Amino acid sequence: MKKTLTEVKEEIGGIISTNNFIGDRLKALSGAGYPIKYAYIKTGGLGSITYLKKKRIYRIQVAYGELKKGYPASWVTDVYERDLLSTEVEQPF
Repeated sequence: MKKTLTEVKEEIGGIISTNNFIGDRLKALSGAGYPIKYAYIKTGGLGSITYLKKKRIYRIQVAYGELKKGYPASWVTDVYERDLLSTEVEQPF
């Protein structure tokens, strides 16, 4: 079932807030159907979303970043643009 980017953000945010330990968080996310991988990140914190233009994916950071070979890296999940209904994020105001 396709979801909007806002729904995906809320679902992943709920999983992040309920699971404090990274291992439990990664198991819950993979159980919900999100692919998990360890990748280099640009900037941002826990739950931040980065759009990668060439790959056409939204990369959501699901753990705190750390340095790997001098570059920031973290556990992330990739949501492809083609799997989303809408990429417009609702403004809170």
